[in-house]
Amino acid sequence: MTPVSAILLGADGALLARVGRSLRERDHATFVARNVEDAMKLARRHPSARVLALVGDAMEVEGVAEALRAKRRKMDVLRLREDDPPAAVVAALDAAVARASVMREQRRLAVLLKRRTRQLESQRAAVETLASARTRRLAEANLRLHEQVEGLARLLALVGECSDARMTGHAEQVARTSLAIGQRMGLAAKEIDDLRMTALLHDIGRMGAGTGDETDDGHAERGARLLATLPLPSCVIQSVKHHHESYDGSGQPDALEGDAIPMMARIIAVADTHARLVQGEPGAQPLTEEEALEFLRLSAGRAHDPEIVECLAACLGLARETSREPALAGVTP
Repeated sequence: MTPVSAILLGADGALLARVGRSLRERDHATFVARNVEDAMKLARRHPSARVLALVGDAMEVEGVAEALRAKRRKMDVLRLREDDPPAAVVAALDAAVARASVMREQRRLAVLLKRRTRQLESQRAAVETLASARTRRLAEANLRLHEQVEGLARLLALVGECSDARMTGHAEQVARTSLAIGQRMGLAAKEIDDLRMTALLHDIGRMGAGTGDETDDGHAERGARLLATLPLPSCVIQSVKHHHESYDGSGQPDALEGDAIPMMARIIAVADTHARLVQGEPGAQPLTEEEALEFLRLSAGRAHDPEIVECLAACLGLARETSREPALAGVTP
């Protein structure tokens, strides 16, 4: 048992000596007071004292307890009478000392817990501040990288179009149409960003080929190989590679079918065909929006995804009637 300090209060010197001896034999410290006032002075002088033993029949427990409450001291008050058997006195003293030891340990642990809690709160605040600063710097770096990559995409698209004057503005038109479709389909912000990048770069494989001919079957794969050398998302590269697949599996380069074709590639395929029809294919007159849409509907299920074709139809209708929903006229690639 952990040693404690006890104040013995009483007028019977012999009984005080006997109780004190019992405590000291157990390595506990004792202080003797003959009245309540002296006991309170000892309590102030020895704040580590946890047991107050009232020795003798004349001691009033309630008066002493009231004095302790007034001094805001928490002590185990023990009443010992002169006629108590020695074994009962020893047992009572041991129980009081045990309670005092527990109370002292609880206070010690409470102090440690409070101190540790303050330390943890301070550390948590420091970590949150550091994490917030790093998150902000990372977000700023990602934004700068995104802007740089998108600028590079626009530059590459422009360079590719320079090889064929008939393709001028084609990538931007495909991007606008693709974004209108993507927004109408409810794509997430990250998917919209990737779709914009794919649309701008979908024909990058034609760069240097000097042709805008759709029979150039290898340009999609060439474009994917070129883009694989740049810090672009893999979904962008794969969608560029597969934007000339056909919905029925008869397309190039891997004869993918239906939903096996990346969604962005299916969107680009519809937007690309629409742009070529309204801009005018080589040797052919440009079609009206209605004529281009009719052509796409006839090819739905064979060359193009029927759902995406109808999504484009909805976008075109909204563009003419209201600006409350995503429409071609309101999209900036």
